[in-house]
Amino acid sequence: MSAREKECYDIVKKRTLLVLEQITDGKDNEKAVEAIDDAQFAKYKPQKYIGPESVEVTTNKQYETSCLIISQKTGLKAKDMTVLEYYNALATIEKMIEAESKTGKQIGRR
Repeated sequence: MSAREKECYDIVKKRTLLVLEQITDGKDNEKAVEAIDDAQFAKYKPQKYIGPESVEVTTNKQYETSCLIISQKTGLKAKDMTVLEYYNALATIEKMIEAESKTGKQIGRR
């Protein structure tokens, strides 16, 4: 878990405890909850869901690029892989690229 993920979980936990305290003890934590919500929403940029640069189009392009890289590096057809095989292949290729950049040699070219 990254530091950013841990921070988000900590904030969600804090918010949840404040809401539960409102319910169980009748405390007025509304302003504290709103402050947490505002801070969390300000951290993330809204994404586009319409047009040529939408999330769906971008994701599809990234998938197609990943399939091409898997095919080039392994000689396997990525679209015939299971989800587990696909992500394992990507992780292996990532390690290969790291090793290539450290040694300066290309590994696994077919």
